[in-house]
Amino acid sequence: SPTTRKQVVLMLTSGKVSDEDKLKLAMATLDPTVQVFGATVRRLSTRTSEDNAAADQMKTLVSVTHAEHFLDLEIDELNEKVFSALCDRTKTFGAAMLKDSVLVSSGTNNQPCSTYSVAGNCRADTGCVWSESLLQCTAHPCRSHGCDQTACTTDTACDWTQEGSCYKKPPTCPSQQTQPTCEAVTENGGCA
Repeated sequence: SPTTRKQVVLMLTSGKVSDEDKLKLAMATLDPTVQVFGATVRRLSTRTSEDNAAADQMKTLVSVTHAEHFLDLEIDELNEKVFSALCDRTKTFGAAMLKDSVLVSSGTNNQPCSTYSVAGNCRADTGCVWSESLLQCTAHPCRSHGCDQTACTTDTACDWTQEGSCYKKPPTCPSQQTQPTCEAVTENGGCA
C-alpha cells in the first residue's frame, strides 16, 4: 500500500452497538492518523427512536468532524452514498477521505466541485466540469464511475489514476502547440 494512502475504518450499523466499551478500547489502539467513518442504516425513511439512538451513538464513535464522517441513511442509499462514494470527491465520505490529497497524475489538489465559483479553477480540477448554462461547477461525468476501474477505462473521456480514481483525461494538443497555449485557446480546456 502506498505511504500516501489514508487508513480508514468504516462502521455500518442498523442499531446501537451492544459492546460499545469493547469497541472504544479497540479503537483506542488505532494509529491517530486513522480516520473513522460511520453510517447508521435504516429500512424506512421515517426514523424510530431506535434509529435516533443508533445515530447518536455512532456520532460519538466517528472522527471529530461529524458532518464529514457520519451519515444517517436508508438502506437503498447505502451503495450510492457510501460504497460508490468512497473514491468520489464530490460525495460526503469521498471528500473527507480524499481531503488534502494530491493526485499524482494531475498534480492538482482536488476538492468538491461546488467549492469552485470561477470557471478556470473548475476546469483545472480533473474531477469537475464548468456548466455554462448553470454557471456553476459540477462533477465531471467520469466521477460517476467511482471506484470501478473497468467502467472508467472503457470510457474514452476518462483516465484511471495511480491512486485508484476515475477522472477526465487532460486535453491533448497538436504537437505544434505547447500545453499552456493549447489550454488557453478554448473555453473548455480542449484544443482548437
